[in-house]
Amino acid sequence: MPSKKAFMDWSALIKDISESSNITLGMTDLVNATGVPASQLRYWIQKKYIIPVSAETDKRKTFKYNTIFRVRAIKYFLDAGFKLSGAIENVDAFRDLDVQIQRAIVTHIQAINVDDETGAINIALGGIGSQQELILTLQDGNSVFTVRKTDIK
Repeated sequence: MPSKKAFMDWSALIKDISESSNITLGMTDLVNATGVPASQLRYWIQKKYIIPVSAETDKRKTFKYNTIFRVRAIKYFLDAGFKLSGAIENVDAFRDLDVQIQRAIVTHIQAINVDDETGAINIALGGIGSQQELILTLQDGNSVFTVRKTDIK
């Protein structure tokens, strides 16, 4: 299992990749990665639901890497029966919530430990009251929050 340093380095790498503006892809790549037809993507560009990196006058559109996530999220809500405007509202709301949750967890990490026997990753997220702390446990694709007594008296 990875060490705390390896885990933090990996987290930083994922954050860097997902926020990186220097990783771009073309329209064909975006179509292949999302399954959304180019004609629909062009309409979304026109409505400014997705924003290409390239200038509006450029024939060849390029997009930031994280546009894949936005397009797939819009498609998810469309496939679930939402109209395009409702899909966009949901994607924006969930994206705001996602960012807030990520920031809350990252800013409150006190310690990260890996259980050598189970492989579980235990992330201490700070104290609750005087003798308890909140723990986020990640194991086998699941996450569980628990409250653990601390040794602090």
